[in-house]
Amino acid sequence: MVLDQQVQEPTLLVFALIVMGFIAALGACVLAIAGLPAFGYIWWIFAAVAAILGWLVWGIRRKPKPSSPSDRLRWFRRILGLARLLFIILLTCWLGLIIWSVFCAGGPAPPAKTDAALSRADASSSKPGSRTARTKPASGPPNPHSTFSMGLAFGALMASW
Repeated sequence: MVLDQQVQEPTLLVFALIVMGFIAALGACVLAIAGLPAFGYIWWIFAAVAAILGWLVWGIRRKPKPSSPSDRLRWFRRILGLARLLFIILLTCWLGLIIWSVFCAGGPAPPAKTDAALSRADASSSKPGSRTARTKPASGPPNPHSTFSMGLAFGALMASW
C-alpha cells in the first residue's frame, strides 16, 4: 500500500502495449524527420524538438522515489527508461541533422550542359500533350532500376512504419 491506496502491478498485456506504442512513436518520429523539412520552418521544428528533448532529459535527472517495487514494476521502469533513452538519442540526432542541413548546405548547382547531344530530353517530348514518335531509336532498354529502387524505398518506409 502506498499513500493508503493499493498498488496495481502492470500486466504482460500492458508491457506489450507499451513496447508497441513506443515502436509506433519511434516510427512516427522517423517519418517526421524525413517529412517535416519539406514544409520549411526549420527553426520552429528545432525549437520543438529541443523542448521535447529537454523535457526527456529533465525527467532522467529527477531523483527516483526510494521504494522497494516488485519485479514487474522494476521491469516497467526499465522499459520506460530504455524508451526514454532511445528517444533522447533519436531527438539528439534529429537536432544534429537540422544543424547540419542549415550550416552545411550543398554547394552551387553544376553548370548547365552546353552541348545538346549530352541532354537526354527531346524538345518535342517536353511539350505538354504532344505524342510525337521518336525519330531515332533509344540507345538501350529503359532503366528499370529507377522505378524499382523507388518501390524498394517505399516498401522499406512502409515496413518500418
